[in-house]
Parts: sequence; structure tokens; C-alpha cells
Amino acid sequence: MSRRSFLIFLLVATLAMNGCTTSVPPHTEAEAIVERAGTTIDILKRREAEPGPTFRSNLRNARGILIFPDVFKAAVGIGGQGGSGILLVRDSRGRWSYPAFYTLGGGSVGFQLGATSAQLVFILRSEGAVRAVIRDQFALGGDVQWTAGSLGSGYTAATTTSVGADIVGFAIAEGLFAGFALQGGSVGRRNDLNTAYYARKVTPAEIVLENRVFNLHADPLRQALASE
Repeated sequence: MSRRSFLIFLLVATLAMNGCTTSVPPHTEAEAIVERAGTTIDILKRREAEPGPTFRSNLRNARGILIFPDVFKAAVGIGGQGGSGILLVRDSRGRWSYPAFYTLGGGSVGFQLGATSAQLVFILRSEGAVRAVIRDQFALGGDVQWTAGSLGSGYTAATTTSVGADIVGFAIAEGLFAGFALQGGSVGRRNDLNTAYYARKVTPAEIVLENRVFNLHADPLRQALASE
């Protein structure tokens, strides 16, 4: 490819990416994330016949849950990942909160080739794990791995607050990767989506711990989490 052709290709690709990231209103994006999260939960509940830790048994004792229904990862030598998702927390009566919106970002370095998408779910099994997410102290450790072409797996994630195995993750991965690894990623709040979804400025703690806001649109997801 000539230098001129490459520059034209780069310009077109940049414009296309910009168009994709600005065309969807925040409220619409937020609703789509919640709906896709419900689909992810349904899929995991139907996979109970697979070996390894079961999703239902972990969910039954969960204090909270992080759901990223569409995480994209691409790499040639140095990888990167990204996607938006939601956090819900269960109270002492077993009721699930309304969702707070988060983003998963970061990168990994290693021998990698390809691109893939995945649905990721992290079961938070303690108050400390929930607090780690709310305080923006949740990070993915280097022990989180997938193999090329895998369709889901259970694994243990790590956090910067040393809650360790108090967080268990499940993945539904698609795509082709040579040495697919998800590590070095971090979770941060999506204030824009929280504001759009609840029509007011609100923090994750106010949503999932203090229950100051609600949106009936999320009730089907909350019911899916509550049902065995």
C-alpha cells in the first residue's frame, strides 16, 4: 500500500470510528447496556452443565455483580480492551439495587494476535470487593487468561485491595486469539451514563448502596438476578 493510500485509509477509519462513538445518545446507550446485561445473565444460567465453578452457586451468595456484556479486545503485539457495563449490589434482605454504570479499560503486553469480543461477569462475594469497585480500586490481575477459541471459562480476578478470591469471574469469549490474555485492565465509573439513565447527577454509591434513584427499565434484570 502506498503512503497516500494508507493516509486515506487512516482518515476514513478515523471518521468511521468517530461516527460510531458519537451517534448514540447516552440514555439509549445506557438502556442497551442494561438489556444486553440481562441477555448475558440468561446465557450464563443456561450453562450449568459445563465443568468448573457454576454461575448460579456463586450468584446465590453474591454481595454484588459487575456485568460487561460487550468487551472488545484487539492486539498486534500490544493489546487493549474496552467496554461498558454495570454494577449491582444486593442488600441484607436479598434485594438487588438498580445499576451503576462503569467502563472496563486498560491494556496487556505479550505475544498476541487477533481480535475478539467477550461478555464478562464478575461475582463480588464480599463487602470489601464491592467497596473496591465503588472506590475505583478494582483491577484485573495477570492470572486472568483465556485460550484461543474458548467459549466461556471461570477464573479468579484480583483487586488492588487484596480481596483476591472474593471476586470470581465468568466469560463468554468469541473470536480468534493467539495467547489471549486479559490483564492490567481497570474499572472506572461512567458518570455520563449514570446521569443520563437516572436524569440527575448521582454517584455509584448513591445508586447501589443508598438507593436514592430507580429506573423501572432495569427491573427485568434485577428479577433475573434474584431468581434461582
